[in-house]
Amino acid sequence: MLRELRGRANRRVLVGAGVALGLALAAALVSLRDPGLPDLHEIEQVDVRKAAFLDFLRPIVEGKNREIAADRDQLLTIAQRFAADGRISLLDELWLERLARDYRFDPEARTPAETIAELKLRVDSVPVPLVLVQAAKESAWGTSRFARDANNLFGQWCYREGCGLVPKRRPAGASHEVREFASIERAVDAYLRNINSGNPYARLRQIRADLHAQGKKITGAALADGLLFYSQRRQAYVEEVKSMLRQYHAFVDGQNP
Repeated sequence: MLRELRGRANRRVLVGAGVALGLALAAALVSLRDPGLPDLHEIEQVDVRKAAFLDFLRPIVEGKNREIAADRDQLLTIAQRFAADGRISLLDELWLERLARDYRFDPEARTPAETIAELKLRVDSVPVPLVLVQAAKESAWGTSRFARDANNLFGQWCYREGCGLVPKRRPAGASHEVREFASIERAVDAYLRNINSGNPYARLRQIRADLHAQGKKITGAALADGLLFYSQRRQAYVEEVKSMLRQYHAFVDGQNP
C-alpha cells in the first residue's frame, strides 16, 4: 500500500504537486496506527468478540501511554534541574507552558515550582486495564451505536450543536450530544486527557501521586476509586468497574488487578 501511495505521489511531483506525497504518507501512517473499529457484531462467540475488542484497542492505549510517559520523563528531568539550582531556562519554561495548556490549566499565575507540581499530578499514564475496562463498559465491548457511528468508546459528551450524535433517550430540555471522533485513537487521547485534566478526577490523580510517593504499583483497581464522578451512578459505577477489572484479569492473564 505504501509503495502504491509513493508511486502516485511521485507522479504528482513530476507535474508540480509534490506536497501530495507528504499528505499521502501521513494518511497511510494514520491508517496503519488506527485501522478503525472492527465490526464486532459479526463475531457470535462472546469470548472471541471480547478478545478481538481488547486486541484491537490495547496497542492504541499502550501507544498513547508511551507518549504521556515520554512527556513525564522530560518533566521530571526539568524538575530535577530546577530543584538543583532554583532556576529554569527559557526553553524549559516555554516547554512547561505548552504542556500546562495541553493539560488544561493556565501557568501564567503560577510560579515554576507550582507549575511543575501540578504537571506531576496530571502528566502520567493510566493503567491499560482500567482504560480497556471503561471502554468495554461504556461501549458494550465496541458494539454500541456511539462506538460504531462516532468512534466514541468512553461515553464522552459535548455541548455544541452538531458536535456528535444525539442520544435517542435524551431528556427533554437537555442539550448534550455524544461526541463524535475522527478515529478511535482520537477518542482514547481525549479520554486520557479528560482523566488527567478534568476536575472530577482530581482524586484519581491524587491517588496515583500517593502511590508514586509510596513506591507502590499503580493499578486500575486503586485508581478506580477516583472515578466516582464519571457516572451519575457514583459508587455503584466504581464497584462495577472494579468487578470488571477482576473479570478482565481472570480473562486475560489470571492475575490480580
